[in-house]
Amino acid sequence: MKRYIFLLLLRGIVQKPVEKWFWSKRPILSTPFFAKIMIEIKHGLIMKFLRFENSDAFDENLHLNPKLRKVSELHSMLVQRFKSVHVPKQEISVDESLSAYKGRLGWKQYIPNKRARFGLKLFQLCEPESGYIWNSCIYTGKGTIFHDDYTYFGVSTKSVLTLLHDLKGKGYCVTTDDYYTSPELGELLINSKTDICGTLRANRKGLPALLKSSSVKKGEIIDFQNGEMCVMKWKDKKTTTYAKHFS
Repeated sequence: MKRYIFLLLLRGIVQKPVEKWFWSKRPILSTPFFAKIMIEIKHGLIMKFLRFENSDAFDENLHLNPKLRKVSELHSMLVQRFKSVHVPKQEISVDESLSAYKGRLGWKQYIPNKRARFGLKLFQLCEPESGYIWNSCIYTGKGTIFHDDYTYFGVSTKSVLTLLHDLKGKGYCVTTDDYYTSPELGELLINSKTDICGTLRANRKGLPALLKSSSVKKGEIIDFQNGEMCVMKWKDKKTTTYAKHFS
């Protein structure tokens, strides 16, 4: 199994459009290292029969998210391992990632600005300097598992709070995009000794009406500050709104 997992990781570096080409003997396609690690037939059998859940012991009424029953234990194990072997630096980032998938699935997502466009959406907390994924959450729609402390917040807020839960109160600064950034989230994080900065939608609740209605010329900046929240609006090629909550 270690060899199989190694080949999966290696395929992220050595990429080919057709799986069988990894074992091709044609000079133009050949990568003999794959055959030295594992023969093609054995690799195919593992791909066909590998399972991560016990179907006989599965009870839909007891499982936290039945939609993820086939991978939930594996995903939880990997996340705990990722957390245990690395401490992220002060600057961290939260964003969504899309794993390409075009099969039949009720909670498959379409995000036009992502490279894959169709696939499985994950909320991820990363260390920008290294690209290390420290925490992640698989989005399955209504049944998505978030931390119990944040049940009553919207998806964009509770996804960030869930990913950051074990880092709160430790002086981190998280960067988010306009899907997540809001005065509500900023206040919650500042109270937990966590700074936040990122682009912002001008129509977010809690922002001054003047921010949305005011127009700016190219190169011009307007800003507002209320306590620990600072909001700026400027225009280069297009108008951008940015917020920072700092302790």
